[in-house]
Amino acid sequence: MRNYFIYQYEDIVSSKEKLRVTVLFVHQAKIASQNALAQELNNFFQEHSITDRLIVIVPKFLDSFSLEYFKSQRDITFQRVPGRSSDYLDKCLMIYEYDSEGSFVLINGKKPKNESKFLAQLQRSCSTIIFKSNGGLVESTPDHHFVFPSNKHCSKFIRTGNVLINQSEIFFLAVQLLKHTRDRNIIYCDTSSINVLPYSVFELRRRFKQEFDCPIVHSFESYDVFETSKDSFPPQSLVLISSSTSGNIIDRLLKEKRADKEQIHVI
Repeated sequence: MRNYFIYQYEDIVSSKEKLRVTVLFVHQAKIASQNALAQELNNFFQEHSITDRLIVIVPKFLDSFSLEYFKSQRDITFQRVPGRSSDYLDKCLMIYEYDSEGSFVLINGKKPKNESKFLAQLQRSCSTIIFKSNGGLVESTPDHHFVFPSNKHCSKFIRTGNVLINQSEIFFLAVQLLKHTRDRNIIYCDTSSINVLPYSVFELRRRFKQEFDCPIVHSFESYDVFETSKDSFPPQSLVLISSSTSGNIIDRLLKEKRADKEQIHVI
């Protein structure tokens, strides 16, 4: 079982030259074992090569002792990263800290050029990798096809429920939802398979020691909402739509004035 989310991607958006990046995401309030962390990094780098940048993302609530694993004790933590030079960590390691609103602040390392684009690409790549590595795309056999709730037919189907299986990955997605759930008293999910995301958001807010009224989480069966009700979603609610049904359902929600555009977020 993986305790951390580690992934790599290539950035050709924020940099003129292709930038290869490794990301280590931490969601825990305390790292129980530095040796276990180092071993998990070792397992990852047995199948991946060293990159131009090494990014560590930690929560603001991470205890100070654990944070030192990436600062004063970083040589021990990253000792099994293959092929690194003596000055690799000085040049390439960056530590970002995220807060209760999902904002990222650099607390160690050299600030990248076009930082906003760099961070946007980092988070976008995270979602893409989670989707691909967990079998989010289901393909039918040549003699079969899928019929979507919209009644459209296709040989491929996006199954979001397949994707949300690893705790560390779920929390990284939840971090990106923090800013969208602020001041929302109800969260609607178009399928119960994504309910884990708002509950993970609530857990993050608890870890940040925020006082908040926990929003109610409701599920509805995608297009059935148009058949069973004529009501609009309350203005203080958030509507989460899974990518498997995001197409026409958003158009219909907006066209029939069931929800405002800023209320809708696609998972």
